[in-house]
Amino acid sequence: MEKLNLYRGKVKVLKIRTLITLLFISLLPSLAILIFSAQWKVFLVDQLIRKYPLVFNNISDFKPEKIEEQVKTLKLSVERRLNEMREIVRNLQVYVGEVRNSSYFLRVFSYFCSRIQNKIFLTSCYYDGSRVSMDFYEYGYETQVETPLWVETMKKVFPKKVELKLLEERKFLGDMKYFRYFLEAEK
Repeated sequence: MEKLNLYRGKVKVLKIRTLITLLFISLLPSLAILIFSAQWKVFLVDQLIRKYPLVFNNISDFKPEKIEEQVKTLKLSVERRLNEMREIVRNLQVYVGEVRNSSYFLRVFSYFCSRIQNKIFLTSCYYDGSRVSMDFYEYGYETQVETPLWVETMKKVFPKKVELKLLEERKFLGDMKYFRYFLEAEK
């Protein structure tokens, strides 16, 4: 037969096994939330690593509390490199502008050389940023370099001073002549 304890003043006693089972059941949701949040962090970090592998190649320690500090440090480093690159690009743009402006007189010179029928040979050209001196020859029947248009155009490039000197004029072959010029100009 079965023992039944049906009297009224019975004191309920909780067994240790029952206590542990109830405690485990009550802690199970909070434990599940903790495990889920840890796995969610791992999932998010994994997505970031896949999305930005170059950034995470430079991170040395993958502890969650240190990652944010390392990313900030890396961000500052990248921003510093970006500023350095911007400065290099700015300097290169200034340099290209100076080169373009410094060679503008050569473009004017070559433009005029291509427009005349005589052959012109440049023997020397010195340019220091503000002054230019050029030594060149012209071969033809008549000079076409020593014209007011040529000098006026060079004055647009060098507003202070433009001097075109005919140093030498000789007969070359038959009626063809040889003219030697020296051009000195200053910005």
